[in-house]
Amino acid sequence: MSLATVTAHIPAGQSASAPVTFSGKVVKIAVPANWTDAPMAFKTSEDGGATYRPMYRSDGNLIQMPVQLPVVDAVTQAATTLLRPEFLGELDNLVVLSGPPDDLVPQTYAVDIVLTIEP
Repeated sequence: MSLATVTAHIPAGQSASAPVTFSGKVVKIAVPANWTDAPMAFKTSEDGGATYRPMYRSDGNLIQMPVQLPVVDAVTQAATTLLRPEFLGELDNLVVLSGPPDDLVPQTYAVDIVLTIEP
């Protein structure tokens, strides 16, 4: 089984990516070193992308992930934080949020979040 990647881009001064479309399960999220300190939350659509709503766990709590300080790759010197989103199931589309929906945090710089997808 081969993995694919898609990139969710959050422009500088914004707190949400444009929707990204894929088919499968997000198994890894790479966050760049210039990520402005904020937890990461998500929205998804159940109607083909017409309406996006925040994602919640089965217990009713918002799905959000803390983003820790990045790790610098010894070979490329690129700094990324790798997150393992075990709670994100099969999806078709996703919006990445900087902060929870009721307390969004604008990103100081443009950021590209790379999602690794297992089909």
